[in-house]
Amino acid sequence: MKMILSHKTVLALLAALALVCAPACTTTNGGTGEATAAPTDATDTADEAPVSGSGWVESSLYVPTGERGTSALHLSKSAPRQVNLGDTFEIRFAVTNLTDMALENVVINDELPADFRVAKTEPAFEPRDVENGVWNIGTLGPGESRNLVVTGAAAKPVDLSSCTGISYDTSICMTTAVVEPALSIIAEGPTGVLICDEIPIKYTARNSGTGPARNVVVTADYPAGLKDPEGKTSLARSLGTLNAGQTVEFTVVLKADKTGKFETGGHVQANGGLEADAVTVKTTVMRPTLEVEMTGTQRSFLGRRVRYQIEVKNTGDADARDALVSMPIPAGLSFVSATAGGRIQGGAVVWGVSSVAAEGSVAMEAILEGIEAGNYKLKASAQAECAMAADAEVATKVTGIPAILLEVVDRVDPVIVGDNVTYDIVVTNQGTADGTNIKITATMPNGVEFVSASGATAHQAAGDTVTFAALPRLGPKDQAVYRVTVRATESVNSRFRVTLTSNELGDQPVEETEATTFYE
Repeated sequence: MKMILSHKTVLALLAALALVCAPACTTTNGGTGEATAAPTDATDTADEAPVSGSGWVESSLYVPTGERGTSALHLSKSAPRQVNLGDTFEIRFAVTNLTDMALENVVINDELPADFRVAKTEPAFEPRDVENGVWNIGTLGPGESRNLVVTGAAAKPVDLSSCTGISYDTSICMTTAVVEPALSIIAEGPTGVLICDEIPIKYTARNSGTGPARNVVVTADYPAGLKDPEGKTSLARSLGTLNAGQTVEFTVVLKADKTGKFETGGHVQANGGLEADAVTVKTTVMRPTLEVEMTGTQRSFLGRRVRYQIEVKNTGDADARDALVSMPIPAGLSFVSATAGGRIQGGAVVWGVSSVAAEGSVAMEAILEGIEAGNYKLKASAQAECAMAADAEVATKVTGIPAILLEVVDRVDPVIVGDNVTYDIVVTNQGTADGTNIKITATMPNGVEFVSASGATAHQAAGDTVTFAALPRLGPKDQAVYRVTVRATESVNSRFRVTLTSNELGDQPVEETEATTFYE
């Protein structure tokens, strides 16, 4: 807003209009009406146009009061005191702003003599008619001065007189700035997260206008399923005053309690009805879902290898990151090897899987060995970031197998008729399980007679047969020794026969013979 207090002084008359006259007019000095003549020093005339005669005359006036201390402008005019007909000469003007404020619309009007022919003006003036010109100086700043020059020559040998008037506007100016704040808000966040991840929503409030926005508040209602760490479902954040061009950023962290697609917005408002909405952030919350399938040998034997195949599936809609698969090894089984980078750690076979893709799977295998008979449950479990653990089991029965070795050896061969010979019968369980209900039957050949018998169990001799009572149990790597002594009764090549039966052999007994030569 511009407030102007002005007066325009039009110098048409000497007293009222502040005329500054050429030497032929009445001149004033300081507004007193006293005529003055001011000679000019050599420096003033060094570069002037040539003139005849000698000296310069100057008229000066303080406008509007005639006194320097109370006037706004000082106007001076000077010209040669005398020139020759036809000589070109200058009429000089100088105006100075005596105030500490700008004077506007400063205009100098010069009434040129009728017999004066203008050659040029500096600066150029606006001609009003043949005999008059106007200088529109415009604004004259505090203390600023301007010089003006009219150059010309006399057309007749007459006295040339001219008068000059000046006008101006004064003003007191005030400016009241009219500003307009303008609010905007932006919401930014991730497009996809896992259900265990935080969801950072960044809000950016900006005043892009030209003035301050006061009492700025950002609000938001979170979609169902999203909350902040305090359990709140909405936002109300006071930002105070935002100056023109100021931006404020802040972030809220949300958590999801379910999977799905969520849209999170934001609203900003301030005094004066200012408000704006943010474009919503669309975030998909996903979850990996693990499943474990496991197969393996259900029945095995001691010392034999047992294989277990494990497949971990992800049936969810997000990758399962940093998956860990573990299969503890029960006592009685020992680790042999594993595929897919499996290793022993803390009594378990462990696999590290960087990621199981959504709707994808990974497979692995572990090979163990039964070192103790027993019934075992092998469990494989899988876990991953943001996924619930899953597991599967396989039952394996490890048993031993008896391996009965029957050996029959005569201590002497050949044997003189009438002498005794002892047959050592050795039963060895080379297997990994007990042999049960082991029975030994020895059959003597022709030409010998029974003398005695001993062994792990009691015996009974009848005719050519010696039968030992059943041995209830023969453990793995154990031996049972039996001995039968006979006497040779005739010269003959004989064959001593031993038969072994057990529960494990069923109806397929083991038979061994030992040949002995009897001679006279």
